[in-house]
Amino acid sequence: MIGSVFIASMRHNDNGVLNMSNLANVLADLLAPFALPPLFLFLPALYADGIFTVLSTILPRYRNPTLIQRRINQRMSGMRQILEHCFADHRAMFGLFSNPSRLRLFFTGVYVRKLLLTSFLILNCRYCLTGVRSSVFNLPPLSLEEYLPLDEALDPAPELDLGGVDTYDYQYMY
Repeated sequence: MIGSVFIASMRHNDNGVLNMSNLANVLADLLAPFALPPLFLFLPALYADGIFTVLSTILPRYRNPTLIQRRINQRMSGMRQILEHCFADHRAMFGLFSNPSRLRLFFTGVYVRKLLLTSFLILNCRYCLTGVRSSVFNLPPLSLEEYLPLDEALDPAPELDLGGVDTYDYQYMY
């Protein structure tokens, strides 16, 4: 299932989007209870492309690997495949990214944001109903009631600290 969606211009590279989304810090806070004792420094981490820097919750693929690092890359590549399968499912269901002209944030930012967030929500609901991706991890799929609890109070998304840079808030665009 897709756990986080951050919408940014295609002009930003992967590291820039990671920094703007504050995902690494959010994951560190979220995963802190699962840190391994006695050091509490080792958190569960996302296995990412080699372009990313090593963070407490981000482990990039090793570039120019040693023999042991090559084995780690091979073992972890299976975990990256599931992400690619999720994106392929999204592409097959919606085809939104095949026509980039429909995703122009400057003119239709509010519409694009709602469209993309809704598409990932529907994809996650499909995963709950079919269990097609959870079987990879030998886990039962969440039920729709577990995924979308009606009595849950959600916290607002974390604020972004862009270092005083003025940005346009697409939420209020007409």
